[in-house]
Amino acid sequence: MGLMLPLAAEPFIPEGGDISDLRQPGCYCLKLSRPHDVGDRWDQHFDNRPPYWDAFTSAERVLYVGASKDVLGRLEDHRDGEKRKAALLRVCSIDSLFGIEWFGSAAEAFEKESKRALTLDQAMHDSTYTHQR
Repeated sequence: MGLMLPLAAEPFIPEGGDISDLRQPGCYCLKLSRPHDVGDRWDQHFDNRPPYWDAFTSAERVLYVGASKDVLGRLEDHRDGEKRKAALLRVCSIDSLFGIEWFGSAAEAFEKESKRALTLDQAMHDSTYTHQR
């Protein structure tokens, strides 16, 4: 199905806000779908398997956490694959938007990105691989 934007992001608009608020700084989480031939797909793009390979391939669910000064713009980049394509998104497809957390500045969003990924990883336990760039 793919990521339908801005529709998929509308439930995460801050209370009392409007669609323009999706261009604010924040952390986002994408649920990814691994292809059945994930090893072959990976090898088409990369020469080596990463240290997280076993966790990535054995998990039931794969999440990707990122941050941006313009969340909607970055989500569009991920969906369209036009620039700065993340490694996992070269191999996996985006299933859905799992969440957005808003911050007052881009610096704060980037600072909180790792904590958000760690929190999700701990909450989802062993059945989920949470990737953060």
